[in-house]
Amino acid sequence: MRASAAALLLAAAAAWGCASSPGSPEPTTHALAAPPTAAARPSTSRRVAALALGFEHGCAALADGSLHCWGSNRWHQITGELQRYPRPVRVEGIGPVLAAAAGTNGTCVAERGGDVRCWGGAFASRTRPQYERPFVVAGAAKLRTLSMRGQHACGLGEEGRVFCWGDNDEGQLGDATQEDRDDARPVTGLSGVVAVSAGMRSSAAVGAAGEVWIWGDDHAAAAAPPTDSPKGIPTLVPRRVEGIDDAVEIALTNTMGCARKRDGRVACWGDLPAGRLVYERSTSPVVVEGLADVRQIVAGAQHVCALRADATVACWGIVPGWHVWRATPMQIEGVSGAAAIAAGSFHQCALLRDGEVLCWGDDGEGQLGDGERAVMSRPVQLRW
Repeated sequence: MRASAAALLLAAAAAWGCASSPGSPEPTTHALAAPPTAAARPSTSRRVAALALGFEHGCAALADGSLHCWGSNRWHQITGELQRYPRPVRVEGIGPVLAAAAGTNGTCVAERGGDVRCWGGAFASRTRPQYERPFVVAGAAKLRTLSMRGQHACGLGEEGRVFCWGDNDEGQLGDATQEDRDDARPVTGLSGVVAVSAGMRSSAAVGAAGEVWIWGDDHAAAAAPPTDSPKGIPTLVPRRVEGIDDAVEIALTNTMGCARKRDGRVACWGDLPAGRLVYERSTSPVVVEGLADVRQIVAGAQHVCALRADATVACWGIVPGWHVWRATPMQIEGVSGAAAIAAGSFHQCALLRDGEVLCWGDDGEGQLGDGERAVMSRPVQLRW
């Protein structure tokens, strides 16, 4: 199947921004959170430990357990104050952070004490309120990792069990229903999982033996049997992705899934970029050409980036900041010494070994965190 990349990009943008589209109902809100405090310049006692990027905002978890976020706050995904934050501000009302995740217009953290808290508009609907203050997610205690995209989140708990909550219109919660939930429920039939990833309307997990399981929207689940299922029918419970038995990590775009393999290669399936302004659907995983020694993969709305063993970063799909359609990975100039990477919808950040953070891509809401609002093809430094 071949389709226009321009049409795909417009569809992705609409999906990422669906909760804040014109004409959407104005949700009720809870009491305002306390005003944020300004983030200090990083030091040895306040170094960045991890990054989490959403649609138009980003967050950094520091080694001291605090969380600092920047960018759009139109749905209170940062604080209770409705204003844009072009530089990081500290999020109040949460305990020391173990893990963080950001979605279309919401944020979640797993606290070191065991609770999981979320806030923002990610869980808002006609019947559910918008949360300006962090609330405890029932059933999500003691999660070790979090992944969030769109309007739902998933986490990895004890004994390798996966728990998901939020929107479930495409079965992305994996509980055999299409009912939205504010409380976390275990994904049907999964245990012994070592990695989990939430996509726009799908989710995926890697088992201890290297197998990949996926559920939700049929685009990202294209490699999961039965392959004769009618297009557009969601997968409500996990199904195994055929052709991969050595995965260690998983990442989902809006329409594509990718797995990092034990040998450092990456294989993808779904709607694959296949050249200038076209994509092709593959129901079997295809190894990405020109990419080896990969240590981490992350995915945005329509792009994937890989951190390589030499601490450089390469991206393909609709590359953030460049707005070019790449079927094969291109190295991001200006990024070296990277220790970890994170993906937003149309922007990207890298955490360097020296503790600095570089970001590039779209910046209309200040999501690059440099105090400016301009699309950047070259990385800019996060300014504290």
